Amino acid sequence: MKFKKNAFTLIELLVTIVIIGILSTIAISTFSGYFAKARDAKRISTMRDLNKAVLLYYSQKGELPCKINGKFREYMDDDQACLPKTLIAEGFLDSFDGDPKYGNNGKSEDYKDYMYEIQNIKSVHRYAYILRTHLESNTLKRTHSHPDGTYCQLPKYPKCNWFQGDCVYVAGNTCKIHLLHYSKNLYKK
Repeated sequence: MKFKKNAFTLIELLVTIVIIGILSTIAISTFSGYFAKARDAKRISTMRDLNKAVLLYYSQKGELPCKINGKFREYMDDDQACLPKTLIAEGFLDSFDGDPKYGNNGKSEDYKDYMYEIQNIKSVHRYAYILRTHLESNTLKRTHSHPDGTYCQLPKYPKCNWFQGDCVYVAGNTCKIHLLHYSKNLYKK
């Protein structure tokens, strides 16, 4: 008596599973890069919004928001941090969601949340501020070396000025943390 073959063999099933596994690995690795770039686009947009809002606040109030004894630094996890809370309450910013990957986790983290720092430089009667965030991918190309001159220095990249100008630099032990840095000196009115 002959049996008619109506089913797949074990080998055929294993080959199919391996092919599906390889294709899904390729798809996941490809899409994860797109997700990182999308989060970076959101970070860049948020940084521009924060920068514009700080400058508008300064132009109308004559001082920087969240000034405490002339110096202030915070890592902004959500809209309850001083800078976004102040800018939203005063009408300079519509909303602030925190970092698209790490924000609103209840912790403020260096290199993972947006950073805001101000300094009141009395000797020259000016304020200076920094806004900084990390980028997951090379969405923006590196333009400078780290401002303090100790991390990841390369001769072709000039040193970023802490309080004067915008730049992208790398930091961290492995020199793989890309940071977007906005800063400005503002003379007191």
